[in-house]
Amino acid sequence: MVFITETLVYLSFSLLMGTMLGYSILAERMPSFHVPKRWLLLSTVGVGLLSLGPALAIIINFTEEMSIWSAGQLVLLKFQVGQVGLLIFLVSSLLFCIIYFYDLAKDRLQAFLGLVLVLLLVVGQGAVSHAFGLQGYWGLTVHTLHFLGVIVWIGLLFIFGWFTNENADWQSILKWFTPIAVICVIVLIAAGYFTMDIVIKNDQETTTIFTQYGNSWLTDYGQALLIKHLLTVPLLLYALMNGFIYRYHLSKDPSHRLQPWIKTESVLALLVFAVTAFMGQQTPHTRGQTYLKRKVLPGCFRLCTEKRLPPKWLST
Repeated sequence: MVFITETLVYLSFSLLMGTMLGYSILAERMPSFHVPKRWLLLSTVGVGLLSLGPALAIIINFTEEMSIWSAGQLVLLKFQVGQVGLLIFLVSSLLFCIIYFYDLAKDRLQAFLGLVLVLLLVVGQGAVSHAFGLQGYWGLTVHTLHFLGVIVWIGLLFIFGWFTNENADWQSILKWFTPIAVICVIVLIAAGYFTMDIVIKNDQETTTIFTQYGNSWLTDYGQALLIKHLLTVPLLLYALMNGFIYRYHLSKDPSHRLQPWIKTESVLALLVFAVTAFMGQQTPHTRGQTYLKRKVLPGCFRLCTEKRLPPKWLST
């Protein structure tokens, strides 16, 4: 259940980021687009309430030992996940008021203020990440940059694919959007590498990060990370086609329909969000050695290898 709410949080972040950028900093370059206010309000409520999902899950577990009121106070006021979730809820409430009371499409100043609040929410998300828990502010920095690179890129894709007029001047749009997308991809790959180094690194091993990456496939977290990377390959291929190949086709045939391909790219991004949300609920590889000590293998690994492993490894 929590991984579903986290997926919706990533989707909401992308829509909010794309909209705030389009109505503020990129207003002069963006094609005509319209995101219904109700979708922005729902996204803001989604970020505010769904970000409390992990804290609520802990509260529910604690109700077996104490009252729900005592559990709520303990988790929201004493646990980092609860404190950050509460802070995200408060910032989301401010963002909700801005969206509700102002027409952001006509008020760049309020849209820019909304963008600042979205950035604060992004930092808040980094504060409940595995990377921050393992490496403090360095982990917070690389996770925030990684997440920011994703939602800027994918957020604008959602706007282009689902909320922009199909007859827009796509050649002009791709001319300025492609460099932004390339920068975002570079940032998310670089920050993703350092995030991976933090999360799957095992201080007891002297092997390279790539070897440890392979070793992490013995854990549910490592398998989800592998699936995420495999899904990222077609996503990047679509980005390459949309940014360069179809841009060439548009120069030859301005009537060429690009929007369906952008929608497909955004759907692939949603799948990556789902896997990322699942990863957020798994134990990082730094504790993955317990699988070997207990001789218990995680789901995907068992499915692919159980017929070739000694029976003693398949005991549960």
